[in-house]
Amino acid sequence: MHRYHNGVKTAALLGLLTALILAAGYVLGGGTGLVLSPSSCRWR
Repeated sequence: MHRYHNGVKTAALLGLLTALILAAGYVLGGGTGLVLSPSSCRWR
């Protein structure tokens, strides 16, 4: 049971951090701040 609660807390924390990052991207870049263009991401 203890491990289950740790997993739930970890998932909630990661979800909260993701939401904060997306919100910051929206505030700083507007609606386009959330979009990653494939042409701007070069994975070489």
